[in-house]
Amino acid sequence: MEKAIKRIILCSTLLILIFSIPVHAAGVGITLDGYFDDWSDKPQIILTPGGSGNMKQEHIVKWYTDDNYLYLYIDMSNSKKGQEPSCPIKYQINGTGQQYELQAKKGTGNSVQVFSNGKVIPNSGGLYGNSEVKCELKIPLSVFENGAKDQMLSIEMKFPNLGKGTIHFEVGSTHPYTGIAICSAVAFFSFIIYTRKKRKTA
Repeated sequence: MEKAIKRIILCSTLLILIFSIPVHAAGVGITLDGYFDDWSDKPQIILTPGGSGNMKQEHIVKWYTDDNYLYLYIDMSNSKKGQEPSCPIKYQINGTGQQYELQAKKGTGNSVQVFSNGKVIPNSGGLYGNSEVKCELKIPLSVFENGAKDQMLSIEMKFPNLGKGTIHFEVGSTHPYTGIAICSAVAFFSFIIYTRKKRKTA
């Protein structure tokens, strides 16, 4: 019986480890090259700030995450001529209400730079397309983790200059929950073994 219980503990541990994987979006990844065909299957939101004369502005934002980055696609094709997709990006973590802000701005050439507190975020940025009304960029997920390693975080992000609307995504790891599950399983089966031994010696 004890051997069977030990096998159950081992199998449970292996299964938890196998299915404990970092959370990221499914599908083909994103290449920041100024071409946007790899965004066709990504989730999107349409932001409408309101009309300007007889012109209705609709801005499209798409997003994608892998193990290391948040990727954003911003399409302002229906904006006024010459208006570039440079905008503040506001977000909050786990619904706390505390707002953080990033800035995506046009850099040299067709580059996009992402700033936090007036400084360029390392390993961030992207490119405009030929029309300069569409861009794609990436932001390291470590920016949102804010030093909170191995935690699952829910991010709510807004683009106030583009219009009303919110995107949601998660960053982090399921590993802490894995550890809790493993410890609980081991403690449970250890208690069973201890109880059986006590009954035999009674």
